[in-house]
Amino acid sequence: MNASKCFGSYGCFELSPPWISEHRPIALYPEDLSKIEPNYLYYSRVNPTEAVHIDLDDFDFVLSNNIDALLPTYTIAHGFLEGGGQTWVRLVRLPCEIEREFPD
Repeated sequence: MNASKCFGSYGCFELSPPWISEHRPIALYPEDLSKIEPNYLYYSRVNPTEAVHIDLDDFDFVLSNNIDALLPTYTIAHGFLEGGGQTWVRLVRLPCEIEREFPD
């Protein structure tokens, strides 16, 4: 039996292979969104060090933040047990900042 739990715009999560197997006998659903409180931060060439908070319900975000869809966009996602302040997250952003300074 494949049980699932849905989280609005994030979709549904199933407790089925590959998330549960003999090598991973314990599988749990994500915590409720009210407990996790996910945040999405946007850094741009205009704001390389100050993040803009993305409101997933604001469909005009792209227009109101001067996002150029023709330029490369990178997504950095940390794991469940980490946060955005991790050293590796900041290090991964460095190539994006270099590209901003020295575009093709």
